[in-house]
Amino acid sequence: MFRAGRSAIGEHAATSVTVAAQLQLLPVWHVTFQLEGAWLVIGPTGLFVITADEGDLRAAADRATARAGEVRTRLATELAWVPFVDALVGTVRDESVAELPCLAVPTDLLRYTIAEGPRTVDDDTLERLTRMRLQLPVL
Repeated sequence: MFRAGRSAIGEHAATSVTVAAQLQLLPVWHVTFQLEGAWLVIGPTGLFVITADEGDLRAAADRATARAGEVRTRLATELAWVPFVDALVGTVRDESVAELPCLAVPTDLLRYTIAEGPRTVDDDTLERLTRMRLQLPVL
């Protein structure tokens, strides 16, 4: 696959905006919350913590992984069963980085990656998760 070249200047700064825009285009049955330095998406395909690559892909991946663990721990205090919380980092980089602690997803595939998977959260759990007062602002 070939992609048009991009200028390195401003490329990573725009990634956060692009990730936010992709999350706003998710189907209505996905709810997005803003976290400190990340987003939480709750939907029938699972729970996802997403960060944006803003120049340091490894730091963004570490932040996503840490926030996913924090979300899971917090939810475990409220629910008897908590679905797995996937950590993702949105990036504009073309190269693959196998040693990251979570999946790096091209920003243009982020919405598809989140919304087009198999259903992993049943209706009752999804309703409880979206009704919970996580004290997080909805995006």
